[in-house]
Amino acid sequence: MLSVRGYHHVSAYTRNASENATFYTQALGLTLVKKTVNQDNPFMYHLFYGDEQGNPGTEITFFELPHAAKTHRGSDAITLTTFIVDSVDALTFWKTRFDNLQITHSDIQTFNEYSLLRFEDQDGQRLAMLSKGDHSGETSTLEGIPQSYRINQLGPNQLTVSDVEQTIPFLVSHLGFNHSLTVDGVAVLHASANDEVEIWVEQNSQAQKERPGRGSVHHIAFAVADLDELQQWSTYFTDAGFQHSGVVNRHYFHSLYIKDGSGIVYELATEGPGFTIDEKQDVLGQRLSLPPFLESKRTEIEQKLKPVIIGGQL
Repeated sequence: MLSVRGYHHVSAYTRNASENATFYTQALGLTLVKKTVNQDNPFMYHLFYGDEQGNPGTEITFFELPHAAKTHRGSDAITLTTFIVDSVDALTFWKTRFDNLQITHSDIQTFNEYSLLRFEDQDGQRLAMLSKGDHSGETSTLEGIPQSYRINQLGPNQLTVSDVEQTIPFLVSHLGFNHSLTVDGVAVLHASANDEVEIWVEQNSQAQKERPGRGSVHHIAFAVADLDELQQWSTYFTDAGFQHSGVVNRHYFHSLYIKDGSGIVYELATEGPGFTIDEKQDVLGQRLSLPPFLESKRTEIEQKLKPVIIGGQL
């Protein structure tokens, strides 16, 4: 049976690209690895953040919607995105940093075997720092963040659905997850090909369906090895009777999009060719990158997009 290999990225909505870039690079210490556009609407920014190489599994991305209303929170949505750090000491560091930067956050909590610190970005997106271990030691710092406290990769995503039977069977039977346990009413699922990849699913049948806006998550993307494997997934979903996007060339990777019965959008994305296909690593994210089919519209696109200015008020 096919099974996802790991996380690739998570994509969400922001109201303001400059404020978003300031938060994720200066407050969280991530790298803006690609400044590009929504390929289906090229007059909308699509910003990618991650480690310095933009490796799959480290990336969170944002579509800019300047007129987006506030998210009306509810069910049938991706309601928490987490980042992995090395230690509880790191969480203590981040809690103090969030205090200093006046970023909304919780106290350090526990869930299952994790310690976690919940917080929100400038659009109200629900996020958390999460740690299993307790490694220590400090080395160099960047943006005032010691290397040993920095974000390593994406962690579990939480789904809130009105009926878990519309989501859990899809994850288990079609994406290769195992439902290992339920903690405080939250189902914990692991990918059979990589048990470090978790999805948390909670049921809230009383909540209205989320009305997405700024700060809401559009989709979770899982990594597959290459285009041949993605084609296998496309054939599998077709044979299983699912509607899906088919294979889409996103220039930096190839993708396939599909929904479960709750309306949660999942993307399967290849691990390559990656962001250095059109930029050298030392200049990633510094200029507007466009896929070849949009290059002829570069002047028009650049005229309609406001410059992304990093360094404003957090």
